[in-house]
Amino acid sequence: MNPTEPAVYTDLTRKENGCVIVIDTQSTQNVSGYRETAISAGDSEGWDDPSVPAKIREMLSLYEYGDGSFKQKCRNFYRQGKFMEDYEDDFPWNGEFRRYFPTYHDLNIPQLRGYFTWRTRLRKGEHLPIATSLAYIYLYELLNGIGTSSVEESLWRMQEFETEFLETGICDPHIQYNLHRWMTELAIIHQLPKKTVLQYIEPYYIRLARDLEILRTPDNKTDEEIFLALRHFKERKIESSPVIRADAVAGKHLFAEVWRLASAQHLQDGKDLFTTCFGSQTEFSWYPLANAVYLERRDLTEITYELNSCLRYRYHNNSWKEETYKELYFKRDWIKELVHVTDLMLRRYLKKAPYLREKPEEAWAIPYVEAVIEADRQAKIEAARPKVNIDLTHLVQIRADAVVTRDSLLTEEDLIEAEEEPVTEEISVSETVIEEVTTLSLDPIHRRIVVALLDGQPVQELMTANRLMPSIVTDTINEAFFDEIGDNILECDGERISIVEDYVEEVRPLVEHQTFPKRAESPTYVNPG
Repeated sequence: MNPTEPAVYTDLTRKENGCVIVIDTQSTQNVSGYRETAISAGDSEGWDDPSVPAKIREMLSLYEYGDGSFKQKCRNFYRQGKFMEDYEDDFPWNGEFRRYFPTYHDLNIPQLRGYFTWRTRLRKGEHLPIATSLAYIYLYELLNGIGTSSVEESLWRMQEFETEFLETGICDPHIQYNLHRWMTELAIIHQLPKKTVLQYIEPYYIRLARDLEILRTPDNKTDEEIFLALRHFKERKIESSPVIRADAVAGKHLFAEVWRLASAQHLQDGKDLFTTCFGSQTEFSWYPLANAVYLERRDLTEITYELNSCLRYRYHNNSWKEETYKELYFKRDWIKELVHVTDLMLRRYLKKAPYLREKPEEAWAIPYVEAVIEADRQAKIEAARPKVNIDLTHLVQIRADAVVTRDSLLTEEDLIEAEEEPVTEEISVSETVIEEVTTLSLDPIHRRIVVALLDGQPVQELMTANRLMPSIVTDTINEAFFDEIGDNILECDGERISIVEDYVEEVRPLVEHQTFPKRAESPTYVNPG
């Protein structure tokens, strides 16, 4: 590690019987002329200086070397911090100081007094610059409840630090990653409400846990939720499919229904589809606040903290565990194949060109999409049938009224049998299939380039003759086809252009049936007189 770099801490695993030792090979000189060496109870230099406040001297005498472990360091920090909790000073110090896991014991007397002077002014609403390592000491105090009355107040002070120091650029912005992690972990180990944790946890991780929960239990989730969760694990944006662009509500419903059916019925080596895609929920060791100077002072019992069914934390047998799904074990190809087959078959069912190319390895998903399509077809047929509502409670009265009406109209002489030939009316319904003709925004030269690429012919001479650049040609053609294909059909490495193999079969009929817009004719003026 380079001691000249800002003190940005990484995710270190701290164990009870070990410690992290950082050897500072460079000794820096601060602006006030003091060397950055710590003064403890055993140091003679500065110890008997009458100008040193008595509170500082008493704090230094509280330090115990003990076994030299990291936990001993945390214990000393907490003891000295609580002793200096309300201390105020007025001895500014503006030097630089760099140290990993800094504590009071690492500072000399001018640095100590400078830190407490900065803290005094901070508590009075003054937000002044401070060395990064000294800022970490302040955050360690908040984590340990030094100077605050509750965990909630500690979190509020951390948020204030982020707003006033990090977002304004007064302090090193790299602190923000550790700060959010610490706020999340502090809230979890103190079992604060879930809404509090969600304010600090990285959005990606909570979104991942949420989408996993949706796909694991899709029966009570909305179509929109399932569709967005599928999109999370699919590389290409499925919302660009013509099925979704034509009718987003109906399209998302069909995608969601395919996942519901497949997740309920598909088995692969005895595993359901969700387990095949994401593995099993597993416990992993979790070390909250391991990269901070923090002393746990409570006797913890059994704890279970659940953010959702796919992400929970447990404290058991003196250790924390995280129960979750790890992305390392995800098999996203299964979802990609299911979504691709769904998109392919729905385009054909709903007649939404361009059509996609089938892939043999995706055949396992076809039965589920076919079943959803057939159910949708039957539902549409049923919905198209006219509905007649008959109130059976009035049927008896209707019959009685009919008898009275008949008797009043016919006499005995006039009663005759009347037969009428049934009239059968045949209605022939003819379906007119209208072939869509695509008008692409391609001029003849660019069309020739596309045709040549489809036929595997070189296009360099054609571009050179027309003074065209490969990258510009690629962008122009991709833009022309995007509305039809929903993706780029050409790739360019700077000099050579190639067509994406997956789209060859869709592009060819579009080019062959391309028509060019007709020039508008001038309207004929008719004199109304």
